[in-house]
Amino acid sequence: ISSADAIVYKVLGNMNLAESGISLEEILQKCGLSRKLEGYQYTKVFRIQMTALEATDMVQGRGLKRNEAFLPESTKLQCLTRCGSRSGEAP
Repeated sequence: ISSADAIVYKVLGNMNLAESGISLEEILQKCGLSRKLEGYQYTKVFRIQMTALEATDMVQGRGLKRNEAFLPESTKLQCLTRCGSRSGEAP
């Protein structure tokens, strides 16, 4: 996923899917078109900072609810493993 919106990278970071994001700068570099972009939000540094910011929230138990129906099963399992079972007990 590529975006200039911080929320996209924050969601990926919170869902432990940081590797699923890519900045416009990185896309251009892969195509051999490395040039200076106007706008910090298009850079690799921006993507990494926003992803890391929300990854910290994930580790601290903020952001995701364990009962979100829209989450993929693998993410639900990661959350339950990290946060404890639905009954509140550790797995």
